[in-house]
Amino acid sequence: MAAAFIDGLIAFAAISPVIFTMGWSHVVKAGQSHNSLWFIGTNTSQIVGTALWLAVFGFQAWLITTTGQSVGKRVLGIKIVMMDGSPVGFVRGVLIRTWLVALLSFIPVIKYVGLIDLLFIFTREKRCLHDIVAGTRVVRNSAF
Repeated sequence: MAAAFIDGLIAFAAISPVIFTMGWSHVVKAGQSHNSLWFIGTNTSQIVGTALWLAVFGFQAWLITTTGQSVGKRVLGIKIVMMDGSPVGFVRGVLIRTWLVALLSFIPVIKYVGLIDLLFIFTREKRCLHDIVAGTRVVRNSAF
């Protein structure tokens, strides 16, 4: 969970120009119609912030695909591996573990899948639901 928190802070830092710019534009344009998709805009800060967020997102996906580690996992000296200890790759490490849970959270009936996913860390196996579905586990990085 600490690694996910670190990764979340990094993502927030990248997207914060968009959030703060949109917040300010809502104050400045009070009473006027505005784009409800907060990450799409023509303001330079919005464009730069969105590009930064996409770059961070892509970099984290590349790290997980190639090393099994996000920045947060690297800082904490842990990594994602398959149950047999082999590398995770893109499909298991990124698509199933991250994107699938994110997409499922948009479905109203199962919007709490992210919370349920997290609660699985407190089971005896200490594996989140996304780890069980992807056939992965988090281990100490032997390089440390």
